[in-house]
Amino acid sequence: MGARGPVSSKKRNEPRFENKLPDKPDGLSEVAAQKWDKIAPMLFKAAVISEADGDALELMCNAYADYQEYRKIVKKAPFVKNSKGNFIVTPIDRLMRNAQNTYNAYLQAFGMTPHGRMRINAIEKALPIKAIKGAPERLMDFEKEIDPAAFGNISEFLEASADLEMNKNDGDNNTKV
Repeated sequence: MGARGPVSSKKRNEPRFENKLPDKPDGLSEVAAQKWDKIAPMLFKAAVISEADGDALELMCNAYADYQEYRKIVKKAPFVKNSKGNFIVTPIDRLMRNAQNTYNAYLQAFGMTPHGRMRINAIEKALPIKAIKGAPERLMDFEKEIDPAAFGNISEFLEASADLEMNKNDGDNNTKV
């Protein structure tokens, strides 16, 4: 942690890999392969993954497929009788929840949840603010003064933007007094 929060990726000695979509592994189940086909291009387009992330993406897709399989079983028989004749939650429920938690962890890691997006660092330089449809004019002014690529994540960029806004407002207030 830095004095004002996490150290940006620019200050860490982070390895760089070729910016290439990872190849889809051969051994994926049908459900996992469909998930790969859906999310791999989306994550690559968002500059979140590179060729080095193939194994993690494979694990994510397999966790999703496992969750779906276990969910079907639990839906059919959510309770079973134990040796005493009492109804209990099926042991498959635990496997389903483990797969769900694993999948959720990968969703977070790849920035596919609101919380995960706050923590993710894109691989490439982000789009210029003026290229974002509907961006407020005041943000476009910030882009002239602050380079978003100089920050490790969007939170750091927004914090610097807010500091700049306050400094501008303080300067306006000081000249009016």
